[in-house]
Amino acid sequence: MMVSTKMDKKNATESLACAPGDPSDAPMYSYGTLITLDDELLKRLGITELPPVGTVFMLTAAVEVTGARSSQRQGKQDSSIDMQITDMELGASGKADSDRAKKLYPDQA
Repeated sequence: MMVSTKMDKKNATESLACAPGDPSDAPMYSYGTLITLDDELLKRLGITELPPVGTVFMLTAAVEVTGARSSQRQGKQDSSIDMQITDMELGASGKADSDRAKKLYPDQA
């Protein structure tokens, strides 16, 4: 089941507590949810042209937990885990399964 990483308005506004700013500038997503793919990985994933900003892809990934933390401050428990993406597949969202298969496995079409 897919779970949205988008923050609600309260959490987004609270993330600005340490920095002055307009509440409309609050981040939409939690820290650590952004990944950046370099040239080599883009080529291996079959991305030959940069997609326009706003393009939606479906990302399927295997991850390995590389760290786990739990701490308590002023009675509040905080926990987090670090995950390293070890394998991934990137497909166009909203395309028919046959279109995805052709893009991902062009030699099999």
